[in-house]
Amino acid sequence: PGLPSTPKPEPPAPKGYFDDIPGLPSTPKPEVPAPKGFFDDIPGLPSTPKPESAPPGYFDDIPGLPSTPKPESAPRGFFEDRPPPGRAVAERPDGDAVELQLAAGPEPDVGSLPASASPPVAARSSGTFDDLDLSRPSAPVRFESPTRPSAPRAVQAEARNVELGPVLELETPRPGAAPPVARRPGKDEPAARPGADRRTRKRAAIVVLIVIAALAAGGFAIYRRRVAMAERRAAISEQLMQARSAYAASDARHWQRAAAAAHRVVELDETNPEALGIGAEALLAGALDDGTGASGKIAQAHAMLDTASTNGISSTMLTRARALAALAAHQPDTALQQLPALTGKASEDGALALYTGWARAARGDATGAIQAYDLAINAPGARLSALYGRGNARLELADLDDARADFAKVLELAKDHIGAQVGLAAAQPPAAAQRREADLLAILARKDIPAADPRAVARAWTLAGDAAMRAGRYDVARDRFRKALGLTPDDLGATAALAETELRDNKLGFAAGLTSKALAVSKDNVAAQLVQSEIEVKQSRFQIAGQRLDALAARTPPLAPLELARLQVVRGKLADAQGDGQGAADAYIKAAQVARDLDLEPMVAAVSKLAALTRTAIGDHDAARADALRKRTDELLGNFASQAARDPQLALTLGISYLQAGNADKAEPWLHRAVEALPQDAEARFQLGRALLVLDRPQEALDALRAALSLGPSRLDITAELAHSYEALQRDTDAAALYDKLLAGPDPGLELRARAGRFYARTGAIDKAAAQGEKILAADPHDASGHYLRGEGMLKAGKLLEARQQFQRAVEADRDPQYLDALGRAAEAIGNAGDRDAQELALRSYAEADDASAHTLVNPLVGQGRLYLLRHEAVKAVPHLSAAVRLDSHNAEALLLLGAAYQDSQRPADARRWLGEAVKIAATPEAYWRIAQLERDANHGPAAILALTSAIRLAGDAEKTGKTVAWLTDALYLLGRVNLDLRNEPAARDAWQLYVARHPPASAQLTEVKQLLATTLSH
Repeated sequence: PGLPSTPKPEPPAPKGYFDDIPGLPSTPKPEVPAPKGFFDDIPGLPSTPKPESAPPGYFDDIPGLPSTPKPESAPRGFFEDRPPPGRAVAERPDGDAVELQLAAGPEPDVGSLPASASPPVAARSSGTFDDLDLSRPSAPVRFESPTRPSAPRAVQAEARNVELGPVLELETPRPGAAPPVARRPGKDEPAARPGADRRTRKRAAIVVLIVIAALAAGGFAIYRRRVAMAERRAAISEQLMQARSAYAASDARHWQRAAAAAHRVVELDETNPEALGIGAEALLAGALDDGTGASGKIAQAHAMLDTASTNGISSTMLTRARALAALAAHQPDTALQQLPALTGKASEDGALALYTGWARAARGDATGAIQAYDLAINAPGARLSALYGRGNARLELADLDDARADFAKVLELAKDHIGAQVGLAAAQPPAAAQRREADLLAILARKDIPAADPRAVARAWTLAGDAAMRAGRYDVARDRFRKALGLTPDDLGATAALAETELRDNKLGFAAGLTSKALAVSKDNVAAQLVQSEIEVKQSRFQIAGQRLDALAARTPPLAPLELARLQVVRGKLADAQGDGQGAADAYIKAAQVARDLDLEPMVAAVSKLAALTRTAIGDHDAARADALRKRTDELLGNFASQAARDPQLALTLGISYLQAGNADKAEPWLHRAVEALPQDAEARFQLGRALLVLDRPQEALDALRAALSLGPSRLDITAELAHSYEALQRDTDAAALYDKLLAGPDPGLELRARAGRFYARTGAIDKAAAQGEKILAADPHDASGHYLRGEGMLKAGKLLEARQQFQRAVEADRDPQYLDALGRAAEAIGNAGDRDAQELALRSYAEADDASAHTLVNPLVGQGRLYLLRHEAVKAVPHLSAAVRLDSHNAEALLLLGAAYQDSQRPADARRWLGEAVKIAATPEAYWRIAQLERDANHGPAAILALTSAIRLAGDAEKTGKTVAWLTDALYLLGRVNLDLRNEPAARDAWQLYVARHPPASAQLTEVKQLLATTLSH
């Protein structure tokens, strides 16, 4: 049933086909046997097996089943014997066909027919309709069940009245016709056609079976649904139990297990309040606790919190989860507002106490954090995290002994806890600064570092970078800070430390950019605020710096001891910049008193300032003041000097501090003492070499640096410092050899590549510089030094616009004087063709490079002079060129341009002086050409001829290399004119013959020369 049916027509039955139907007179058998199975449904015949499958279309008309379309066409001749609509044809015993009229009304009474008459046949029930005329459309055919008649139409034979019971309905009943009534045939009536009844019963049975099957399937589905619901409730209950158990556990990964179980519950029931609360809180607590996969955990937690908010779900756990979300977003004040207040009872919720400790620590309240951690330690599930947090808080308060104790307890519970190992290294006393750095580097070399908490690893890199920064190894410090930021890009401590490094290296623009980035994330970050204050002091923005420092001093909670000491140091620098030396000394002394021996830099700054004030007092012949200052210095040092004399590590730290404070005189004896006590210490010799360089003792410095390199051959910072020292001593060949050696190593690092590349660019090895730039950009596409070095290569290749673009990108990232100068050179090269905008850009870039370098670079000054001369503004060129000559009195170009500027300014005496100095250093054709003009104008003919002869010879040599000298033609004419005026006709003839050979443009001057050559000078 339900499948489309396309009945296959069979050939019409031959005459006498129905002769053997019971109740009809005997007729001859058909000559051709009927098809197999044709009489299967005739009553009284033996039963024959039914086909295994119904013929096509067999169930098409079963009531209640979907209708299937009838075939669109039948074979030719298939319906040719169909009578007109409303009539049927039966065959009499004598072979004549009888046409039956199918009309509405009562059915004929079979009992009224003669015995010899055969009952009329309305339709064949054998499954074939060969004898029906279906050439015209009729109403749909459907079989009705005898038990539920659907008002069958009566079949009325001509001159007969027979009731046939249920009939095949072929047409829609006419309006007003009485519905026929089906009744059981009487005993003396012929039996109804059994084949149709059997098919009807069979179809009804199939329908019943289908209904039973559907009911059974529905019942089974309901059963399965109930079973699935029971299983789902059981799974949710089981996973919730696991989540609760993991939440309260004490192992290091209990947050992860709790979150995983809660996530499985949410997969089954996405609005389960308890699962959402446990899952969000555990995910955020795990992210804040161990830091692994933090971004993914925070994102999942936010999704759970959003689901709870959308569905109006609230709970205590969800409230705490939202507080942790605020803490993860660097909003500790918001987190504390959302967390319930601690009561201080022994039964206090351990997780709540832990969260409160985290929030207070993030807010800078180390004391309050310790109080919360003390409560959390009593809860097994929070003990490990609370001990670690308390150790860090005690380290913040400079309580080194108790901090080491807490970190040791953490390692007893989890021996591979990287954060605790880093904390132990950081808690070493300042005198052991070198050992602390070595311990940190050893931790970073562990094999399990990739799987450790990235925040702890970043902290190790930051502490190691801080050690390098305080030792003046700025390139190493930058590299370490950038590694920390590579692990945790939003690490405010590493960002502020990198900003301080740039500040100490006098890169104010880069430092300011970093502090702005840090303060945009957290405006209350103390380290970034202090660096920004010091930047403002260097920028002479004294009022803003003072306001910032006052706000930090009044901060609640108060600053930690080392932060307060650093604030006092910046106050001292502010007072010093404003000319208040005594105020600076007082601030430094306060800083030293707060820091004690935890940080020696404040004490060194105080001692250095007191010494400067003492020298001033002595110079002013104020002995009383000098004695008072010496007394304050002795009180400040106390017995520290004697301790340093006994402890070589403390002597080394003290010497480095003096060197970093710019007091190499005081640093050198302490560093010598450290070298004597630690002859195998590479760092001591390295720092001594740096001090000797500052003291202008180059050979001793190089000896110390070479000795340091032999003791630490793997230390790239020592090799780089030695190369830098060679640069400072203008021993470029030695520096180049060291840089080549460093770059041939396995991993030179970006900072070393940048330094080497800039050295190559400065010394003219542009190809090597550009190669380093490409390697830098391959590692970091935004690196300023990489863009600068690439630009140098493009500038050399004549790609002026591309070079300018690269230099601009470098300047946008770092307003380094060398980068600004390069941008000026590229813009100047473009402006030489007359582009005024490019000239303006070049002038601005050169001026900014001069300011950024504190007027220590020569080329920006010379470049401004060149541009002003090009624009015929010689008066403006003189100050810049004079400053360049003061910086480098042996710079031939600066001397030449200064002479040219004086010449164009109508100051011939000054012009002759500086041009003469220029040719002493480098004999250039331009210098001699200008001297010749000055001598001619002064009517010094012989001197002019000498200068012209040199200028023409050197210009000719230049043109042999492919360079065009524009003024050479004019010089030849002038040489001939001066010689003729001195009556040296042969020399004049030779000069003018060369002049004519250069084919100058037509002019009265050329005409005169040709006439003279043809007449007076012909022989």
